[in-house]
Amino acid sequence: MSVIGTAFRRERVPVPVWAVVAGLLAAATAAAVPQAFGDASERRTLVELITATPSLLAIRGVPDGTDEGAYAFFEVFTYVGLVAGLMSVFLVTRQTRQDEDLGRTELLLATPVHRRTPVVVAGWVSGAANVLLGVLVALGFLAGGLPADGSALAGTAATCVGLAYTGIAVVVAQVAPTARATNAIGVGVVAVTYLLRAAGDAVGTRSADRLTVVSAWPSWLSPIGWGQHVFPFTRQDLVPLVPCLVVAVVGVVAALVVGGRRDLGASLLRERPGRAGGRMRTSLGLAWRLHRTTVIAWAVGGAVLGAFAGGLGTTAIDTIGDDPSVTKLLETLVPGGRGALLDEFVAAVVGITSILAAAAGIGALNRAAEDDREGRSELLLATPVGRVRRLAEWLGVGVGAAVLVAVATGAVGGLCFVATGSGTDRFWSTVAAGLAQLPAALVLVAFAAVLGVVLPRAAGWLVWVALGLALVLGQFGGLLRVPDWARQISPFTHTPGVPAAHIDWSGAWWLVATAVLLGAVALVLARRQEVSP
Repeated sequence: MSVIGTAFRRERVPVPVWAVVAGLLAAATAAAVPQAFGDASERRTLVELITATPSLLAIRGVPDGTDEGAYAFFEVFTYVGLVAGLMSVFLVTRQTRQDEDLGRTELLLATPVHRRTPVVVAGWVSGAANVLLGVLVALGFLAGGLPADGSALAGTAATCVGLAYTGIAVVVAQVAPTARATNAIGVGVVAVTYLLRAAGDAVGTRSADRLTVVSAWPSWLSPIGWGQHVFPFTRQDLVPLVPCLVVAVVGVVAALVVGGRRDLGASLLRERPGRAGGRMRTSLGLAWRLHRTTVIAWAVGGAVLGAFAGGLGTTAIDTIGDDPSVTKLLETLVPGGRGALLDEFVAAVVGITSILAAAAGIGALNRAAEDDREGRSELLLATPVGRVRRLAEWLGVGVGAAVLVAVATGAVGGLCFVATGSGTDRFWSTVAAGLAQLPAALVLVAFAAVLGVVLPRAAGWLVWVALGLALVLGQFGGLLRVPDWARQISPFTHTPGVPAAHIDWSGAWWLVATAVLLGAVALVLARRQEVSP
């Protein structure tokens, strides 16, 4: 089998999963819009509300009229872009830097192949994966009853967004020292560009007919922002796809140049070896040291999200307050005036913290399961450290990571509000908003601990599937007409809305109790766990 054939074989499971998720999102949204908002006048009222609400623009993107296809594209495309970006980053990392870490690339280069081959293979495989994702997205929109030309263009936009992130990822793989660092930097780029898109859309200029928004300049620094401005079911503008292709081509060419000259295993960013004489005396200290860089990276991401909420919230609300028609509409739909609208913006943006906190904690438990699979745990368990203690310590690191992300988001967001003159009340309400996202994240962290014990070989991807499913049920459950009992499965459904005039904390306490129960189950099961099943 050829090198590229082997690469395609390795991706035969993860790539279809990512692509099918994107396609199902498109199909379900396209099918749900006519049922939920079938009347044109009803959609017009809704779109007018959306264009006047910065929190919705930040989370969803910018709408473009009341057409069913345009509304479906608005509802789902930013999430499809995230899926394409994350798929591309993880795929490129597996095919490049991870193979170097595991010694596979050294074996490959011992054969008659060029040293640029890994980059070429990663580019081809990622390109094919994004084409598959785009085709399934197009088929999803088409299956939902939307026009064929618009569906095809929506799929093309999704493919081009993924290709742009492919170009970024292959460069990061040459710069970062390890696969873990490559994934961290790549995911960080995806997150930052998503926030740039969110910032540009939230402070954009509302059109005269109140049915669309002209995005501000930050949105044009993001591949997801470029993709959404294609507006495939209305304007059908192909020009925004040009920057996506330029980034993809420039990134691959740059990676080929660097890859042809870089020593195997070398990188622009180098890992610090640390002090020769450390003070580490406990296994908990070892767990923290192994995962601290990743935890800090997630915490920085939470801080950036908090800065976005605190720094942009007041500006976004003041921008729409200059329009009397918008002010009148918001007074009707959002009682409480400017303060209530600002509360809604903070709750919507800071709500993403639960995903970041869950991902930070899940990463710690996955690291523990990875140590089990690769035999590193056996060395630790040969000391007086038992299975239960080891899992408890990693669970503690995961919980600590989630708490740190939530606190960083709330504290930085509150400080930004204080800096803009909003007062200490807004500081504490923003901190509470960050902490309110913690219980849902803890449930998923504890669930990851259970999976790591019961299904250690599959836990690495099953827990991310669980996080994605919880996100879909929580974000799209209402639109997709998911039964109420199914929506209740998602911990994100029970997160209290903070800040708000009246807050119901009962759901949060139930989530905390569920997390404690799952954590206890994991520790009990760990007593009988095999080291290398």
